[in-house]
Amino acid sequence: MNEFAAGVFFDQAAEETVLSAALDNPHLVRPVAELDPGVFWVPAAQELHAVIRSLLADGEPVDHVSVARRAAARASGPNSAQAASQRIIGLMGKTVG
Repeated sequence: MNEFAAGVFFDQAAEETVLSAALDNPHLVRPVAELDPGVFWVPAAQELHAVIRSLLADGEPVDHVSVARRAAARASGPNSAQAASQRIIGLMGKTVG
């Protein structure tokens, strides 16, 4: 569903699907990481994209576990860390096929 905020149309489900596809399919990690960060409007998607880029730049694996750990490490405070991990868990199974 497309949404409209601050004069911008965005689709949260589409953003989540793109990020989830990268986590579910290793051959999509680099193409998703190379997307301009500006294509993500939802703050949580922006952060997850930044985490994927960070892991790739560090030569680390990019999967649900490593992304959840890095996102939690980047979060400020225990509640934020838990929320970051929950967002990653929420992406599991969002892709089709």
